[in-house]
Amino acid sequence: MRAFKFAPFSRFILFLIFLVYFLIFVGSLVRATGSGMGCPDWPKCFGLWIPPLSIEQVPLSYSNYDYSNLSNYGLEFNVFKTWTEYLNRLLGVFVGFFTLLLVFYSFRYFKKKSTLFYISVICLLVVILQGAIGAKVVSTNLAQSMINVHLLLALFLIGLLIFLFHISYKHNLVHIKSILFIENSYFYYTILISLIVTVVQICFGASVRNDVDTFKLANPNALINVTLLDKSLSLHSLFSMAVIVLSSITFMMLKLKFSNYKLIYYLGIALMILIFSELIIAYILVNFGLPWWSQPLHLTIAFLIFGVQFYIFLIYKFGFYKKFNFAI
Repeated sequence: MRAFKFAPFSRFILFLIFLVYFLIFVGSLVRATGSGMGCPDWPKCFGLWIPPLSIEQVPLSYSNYDYSNLSNYGLEFNVFKTWTEYLNRLLGVFVGFFTLLLVFYSFRYFKKKSTLFYISVICLLVVILQGAIGAKVVSTNLAQSMINVHLLLALFLIGLLIFLFHISYKHNLVHIKSILFIENSYFYYTILISLIVTVVQICFGASVRNDVDTFKLANPNALINVTLLDKSLSLHSLFSMAVIVLSSITFMMLKLKFSNYKLIYYLGIALMILIFSELIIAYILVNFGLPWWSQPLHLTIAFLIFGVQFYIFLIYKFGFYKKFNFAI
């Protein structure tokens, strides 16, 4: 049996998608550990390109810096928080560099398929805008509105890259057997609504996270009591249930109609595994005082759910291949 291959360009996009997801995880880790203002300035950190490793290395202009008004929970200089935030910034620079390479790489396909180049340029613009929003997040002392914009732009970037990946490997695929288009309006509306609800649910999750930060600022030594987050947590939970129901319906449709087509069936299984994993993490968050390590996992899995849903949506719109034998 002949296998069809991902072209190098498609593999490069896939690598960039993984890198962006890792950046999302690290960015969430920054917030979960209260490291968002670990570097009180931008783009430098304490006025330095290489952050200090001890309080003795902090420049005099920052040695008496007042941290009490920052979202650092009233702490003074903390080397862990400083380097956590700085490494997050470095990872953002890597994403920007590889996105710039993506633009140059896609230009070679301009004559054959200019869409690849144009979408790559949009991805670069989004990354640049993300950097500017990141600077605004610091200058506004982690304003919730700026964090929400930062979050939505990250979702938009993920969607762009997944779309770019889909059309790139379809364009470069070898030995195409056949393409099957799904003609089912119920399926279309189910996955579309799932996407929308997931985005809204992620935004409500950011609101819950903001309530947690507010509580910690007012009670730095107290354990988180989820009953104090009743309003935002209720909305978050409501939309979570909607995501579970819609994802389950999506999976049943895939299982009943398309179980013979491995690509889309595996995506359905992946979606349910992610939903189940998210439920476990949510249980830990609610019942064990919101442990810091669970929060980055919770957000990253939510973004992965969005990614799988969006890819299934693209399959509906553009078709998928009956054979699933990728030789990467």
